Amino acid sequence: MIATSSSSLLDIRDKVEAGEWLSEEDGLCLYESPDIFTLGEIANALRERCTGAWP
Repeated sequence: MIATSSSSLLDIRDKVEAGEWLSEEDGLCLYESPDIFTLGEIANALRERCTGAWP
């Protein structure tokens, strides 16, 4: 589970973990977010889902 403090990023994280498509609005939220740590966690969760988890 990814820990974040932004409710918008929490919603996006939930979509990624559920395998849902992200909207244009979600993309803008990610682009405008200053929280690079959480963005990295979300990106890694998506990478793992798409390609399989790497050690």
